[in-house]
Amino acid sequence: RGKRQDADAWQQAVTQLLINAVGPVRVTHDVRLTLHRVDGKDICRIHAEPSPEPAWVKEGNVDTLYVRAGNTTRALSGREAFEYARGHWS
Repeated sequence: RGKRQDADAWQQAVTQLLINAVGPVRVTHDVRLTLHRVDGKDICRIHAEPSPEPAWVKEGNVDTLYVRAGNTTRALSGREAFEYARGHWS
């Protein structure tokens, strides 16, 4: 396989992981993957637009809402998720 085929297969695999985690609607509308060559290494930039609604992450049989808090990411409890969504998307 050539480099281009490897890059395409890699992007498809990452896209499928994202679709499995947050759903196809979020990924197709809010996420862009671009490949770049930096210092002789291949890197991928994942750009995610702010979502107009909560983007729940599927983890097994549980849907979890994560939020950024400063430079950290944290999962919210059910009550926290409700309060956050009510205040952020109302």
